Amino acid sequence: MSSKRRTSRNRPRQTASTSHSRRAKPRVRSSATRQIRGPAPASAIERGRASIRRATTGLAHLSQLLASNRTAPTLLVALVLTVLSWQTSLWFPQAGLDPSWQAGLAMAFHQHVQWGPGVDFTYGPLGFLMEPALYYAGTAALGATYLLLFRWFLFVLLLHVARPKFLGYWAVLVAYIVGAFVIVLVDPADALMACPLLVAVLAMRSGSERVMARAAFALGGLAAAGLLVKFSVGLLAVSIALVTAASAKRWWRSVLSVLATFLVTLMALWVATGNSLGNLPLYLRTAASIAGGFAGAMSGEQVGRYEYWYYAAIVTALLTVSLALGLRAASRRANICA
Repeated sequence: MSSKRRTSRNRPRQTASTSHSRRAKPRVRSSATRQIRGPAPASAIERGRASIRRATTGLAHLSQLLASNRTAPTLLVALVLTVLSWQTSLWFPQAGLDPSWQAGLAMAFHQHVQWGPGVDFTYGPLGFLMEPALYYAGTAALGATYLLLFRWFLFVLLLHVARPKFLGYWAVLVAYIVGAFVIVLVDPADALMACPLLVAVLAMRSGSERVMARAAFALGGLAAAGLLVKFSVGLLAVSIALVTAASAKRWWRSVLSVLATFLVTLMALWVATGNSLGNLPLYLRTAASIAGGFAGAMSGEQVGRYEYWYYAAIVTALLTVSLALGLRAASRRANICA
């Protein structure tokens, strides 16, 4: 009897435990529920590897596009580099000695003052384009447009120069570093010299008569614009244009193209700035006299300024790295050809 009672007492407990175990079983989710909630989140390492793969693929495509010598990818990359190197602080007028003559250049253009009899300076009628400060809305808009086009053109030329020596993304990096240092460290008027110099290098390196003819027209126009921006810069640009034209096979045609383009562009820009053609010889004489005495008057150096040595060290380091990368790329190409 006692054994039967014990057995009967244990039965409900077993059924209770069995029902509890049945209730504790997890629910099986359908495939539709899994698809709605999505897959399990990837780890941080997998996401990092995926981003690295995407970046590597993008750099490879960029290298192929730049190596294909197409115009559209080069213009697009140069535009991106121009935006990345843009400085917004140029818009705000400031107080000081340099901002005073910058304001004077903007006032001369805005009030249509005749250069030569009315105003003389080391800069010319287009000098206000170098500093697009908000003295006037029109001068600021023209200055910003000029800086955008100039830097865009500068990066296009740097990409063309660096592309044969470096791989695609290395060419972009070198072009950005050199262009950014020119924009930040060099005076905007003096930085204008970079474009004629790069055009001359590309024309001489090509060895093509067609390229040399196009370069002659481009150099003549750049020299005329430089002469109206800053007289000394214009003289150097004219020298570069004539030397480049003289190195062509049919040098007399190139020299005539440079001179004709220079004169036509000079007169067109002079009239476009609101000046009379009769004042052009007077402007050239006074600008030459001011530029001749400017170097002696400003040759003194302020004591305790050593930032130029830092700039020289940075430029030397960049040139060393660029030379090392160029030699490395050249050795790789030699091994591939061998």
